[in-house]
Amino acid sequence: RHQRARFDGPGEPSGSQIPLAARLVRILGDLLEGSRDGADLVAGFSALESRSEYDPELVKLVRQAVLPRISRDCELQAGCEPAWVGVRALVPGQVLMADVFTREGTRLVVAGQTLTHTIIERLKNFAATVGVREPIAVQGARIVVRR
Repeated sequence: RHQRARFDGPGEPSGSQIPLAARLVRILGDLLEGSRDGADLVAGFSALESRSEYDPELVKLVRQAVLPRISRDCELQAGCEPAWVGVRALVPGQVLMADVFTREGTRLVVAGQTLTHTIIERLKNFAATVGVREPIAVQGARIVVRR
């Protein structure tokens, strides 16, 4: 009922008076809408964090829960900010910054692997059959956002 209420008002309720579930539904719904078709989730979270209509603390918590931990190599590199994309947005030349798993937890590709056409096609096949955990953390090459 209150999932479209703005954290910063106007109207009633606002702020912490909005039920937690409603604030969470708004964040997840807007994030899902903004990241369809493989769009970058990091950019989606940045957009949510820059707007006062969302509960800033809850956005931070959701970000921590949704984005998987990136590889230790990336953590140690200065300026290493991965893009978080869906399988359909992968392009050859990108480097995986975290392992890629099926929905059931089977590791498909390890972090550090440079993506090739063959690997991307296999990941697309897995995504279509058993499912792949998305988003996938990548770095390098061009990041394609399909709308």
